[in-house]
Parts: sequence; structure tokens; C-alpha cells
Amino acid sequence: MKEIIINGDNFSNEEEFYKEMEWLLTGESGFKAGHNLDAFNDLLRGGFGFHDYGEKLKITWINAAKSREDLGYGETVRHWEKILSDCHPSNVSFVEDKIREAKDHKGKTIFDSIVSIIEDDQDHECELEIIEGTVREDKMSGIERYEIHEEWAHSGIIRAGDFCFLGYCVGNIGGTIEEQINGAFDNMEDRLKMVGLTLENVVQMDCLFRDIWNIPVMEKVIKERFNGKYPVRKSIQTEFAHVGGENGLQFQVDAVAYCGK
Repeated sequence: MKEIIINGDNFSNEEEFYKEMEWLLTGESGFKAGHNLDAFNDLLRGGFGFHDYGEKLKITWINAAKSREDLGYGETVRHWEKILSDCHPSNVSFVEDKIREAKDHKGKTIFDSIVSIIEDDQDHECELEIIEGTVREDKMSGIERYEIHEEWAHSGIIRAGDFCFLGYCVGNIGGTIEEQINGAFDNMEDRLKMVGLTLENVVQMDCLFRDIWNIPVMEKVIKERFNGKYPVRKSIQTEFAHVGGENGLQFQVDAVAYCGK
């Protein structure tokens, strides 16, 4: 079973929600999904880059209170008005009724419709947890695990107490060393967003190089991206077990971020 985190802080309207889902559920496959409820339902079935077709998906929706507002009746009115602009004449009356209903704060909102799709097990198998605030509280252990990969026996992100641990941040594999370093920090930044953090929250990094003499390139990138909030770091040279060999993976970074008050 794979797990994703929908973070309400990452979008403010229906179109931005679909873009976020496309990024979460297609990964680096390059697949471009339609931006509508039917296409979202198709993505949940799997086979588009993140999880296999028919594989169970666990979804944790954090900052859901914001999403309820952003995808509420105002956005629902805009949704139906957009459909009205190019719908078949035979459907005009139906769509106009939906607009009036939404303006009267009646019926399903876009948020309600999305939740209904996730919870409908006819086309896919999803487990949904809705958290009104930022993160899930596990009162038994105080530990939250995300990006769980059963095949690898690996969690990509773990939040424990006031700290968040990220593993295997990589990107732009096959590019120049500077491109790969920037890609790794892009990956780190995107994943930190899922738990409401930024690069400036990072307090410690383990930086793995195929060629340790590329440290000055990394230092240049850190100066450009961390706004002077530099973390403690350790640099290590290693031969990556990667199918690209010497021309493949050149840089990886693991990190610890502070998420306390």
C-alpha cells in the first residue's frame, strides 16, 4: 500500500487541486491527466507512475479545514459556471439549477465531491484520513510515517516529536552535478511542503556524492536557496548502486528538519 499526503496549503482552488494530484499520483512519469473529477477518479485507480493499477492507496488530507473553505460553495459556483459556458443546450437547465443550489449553500461542494470519489471503492481502493490541522497525532507513539514503501521496507518521511526526517532526496538524475544538486533540493522542498515546512526548517543534512570534490558546487547552490539559514551538514563519497552507473546518480541528500513551535 502506498501513501500520499494531500496538503491544503498547496492549493487554493479546484484547478490547483488537480495540478497537485497530478504531481502526487504521476510522479516523474510525465503523464498529463485531465483536470476534472472524472480524471481524478482515474488517477486513484493507479498505473500512472506512483502506485500500481488496483493497488490500495492511503490518503492523509492535512489542513483540510482550509480545503473545505477553498473548495466550498464559492468554488462550486465557479465550477458549474465554467460548465455552463460550453455545455450542450439540453443541459443548460440542469447546470443553472446547480448554480442556484450552490449559491444557496445547498448540495455537495467540490470538497464533498472529491471526498466522495476517494471513499467510493467501486473503481479503486482508498483509505482516507482527514485532518483539519497540519499533521496527524499518533497518541500511542508520537511518530508519523509518510511515503511508506512496503517493497523497500522504507518510510520516506518520518515526523517524531519536534523533528521531521527525510530520506533519499534526489532529482534530475543524469544531468550535470549542479542540476542534480538543485533537483535534490527541489525534491526536498516539495516533500517538506507536505508537512508544512520549508528549506529554512532544515537543521542537518547528510550529503552523498559520487565525487566528493563537487562540494563547492553544492555550497554554491545552498547559498542560493537557503537564505542564510544554513544547516549542519556532513559530506560523504559513495558509489551509488544505480542503474545509470557513473553517468547516473551523482548526488543524494538526507535531512532532518525542525517542526516545533
